[in-house]
Amino acid sequence: MHNPKRTPGPRRRNIDTRRYIAPPAASNTGATPPPIPGIDSPGAENHPPPPPPAPSPGGPTPAGPFGKRNPLASANTKTFTDANFKAEVLDSSTPVLVDFWAEWCQPCKMLGPTIDALADEFAGKVTVGKMDTDSNRNTAVKFGISAIPTVILFKGGQVAKKFVGLQGKNVFAAAMTEAAQ
Repeated sequence: MHNPKRTPGPRRRNIDTRRYIAPPAASNTGATPPPIPGIDSPGAENHPPPPPPAPSPGGPTPAGPFGKRNPLASANTKTFTDANFKAEVLDSSTPVLVDFWAEWCQPCKMLGPTIDALADEFAGKVTVGKMDTDSNRNTAVKFGISAIPTVILFKGGQVAKKFVGLQGKNVFAAAMTEAAQ
């Protein structure tokens, strides 16, 4: 417990003061150590760059804003921006399903394949696309996107249905089927 006769002072720390002693050099035995791959291998810096990735079987991936590839899109999934939102979504003659997402959002990435599958399944009946909320804040604010993923189904330029959070494919498919009639 507490010893009243002892004066407070610096606390002792349990530090290992032993020094690391290196093993004898390999030159004593006449052998050289094996090379470390990528560091000691001769000519490692002269290797040619790897070949570019092969194109995806479904065709090119739609470009996102500023020409970036959208990693969360299939060939039938459109990329919406603040600039094209009115023409592509609000003025569309067909229903439009918009997935509001962000690159850092893990649930958004989990929802991505579902949205892509819906885009392929409903091609020609319902337009399906994604909008990056970080790059397109104006539209996200206009439609009250306060949590992502949020998916909104538009019909005739109006919000027909709004889904917040992860949903199953069947939930979206039912709403899309109803809107397409």
